[in-house]
Amino acid sequence: MMRTATWFLQKPKVASYMGCVGNDHACEILRELAEKAGLITSYQTKSDLPTGQCAVLITQNNRSMIASLSASQHFSVEHIEKPENRALYENAQVICCEETKLFAKHYLDVQTDDIYASIKALRDMSKLNMARPRTIVISRPPERTLVGTGFLASVALGKHKDEDVVDCVKAGMYCAYECLQQTGCTFPEKVSYDPTKF
Repeated sequence: MMRTATWFLQKPKVASYMGCVGNDHACEILRELAEKAGLITSYQTKSDLPTGQCAVLITQNNRSMIASLSASQHFSVEHIEKPENRALYENAQVICCEETKLFAKHYLDVQTDDIYASIKALRDMSKLNMARPRTIVISRPPERTLVGTGFLASVALGKHKDEDVVDCVKAGMYCAYECLQQTGCTFPEKVSYDPTKF
């Protein structure tokens, strides 16, 4: 999602990412790719665990994903609350969270598995900028699609720039389309978005 933001905006260092990694070769690859994508990163390191990895097997129209979450499962609230990390999300204009329920339980004191209760708690959270309405986008597709995060990133960026919801969805469709034209979740070097084509 964050790589989509830096690519679509064609600006480095406008998106940050946090996660938990091991101290290994896979972590070095992740760091290199994040740097190349222009991301600001803040990794929590668990030296006794390997960095999580995922293998994707594709045959004709079938796809299987095998994940070893490893260190990623040990990302802690303590890391989020470090002053340098608090600054990242307190100054963020758009926040994307993979584990909304985990985030909501800790920061909103919502003790439920009900997604609607989590949404309501997020909606009712106090705001710094009362002049703008809050938009919450939560996706729950029956299957992962490889392009869903690209789609959501573009919609979130568009809403941040006060664009119409229809235009935001068009931008999301464009990013998903570009991702589908590539091998893996990658994008071409330059953006050629034309909203009249979507």
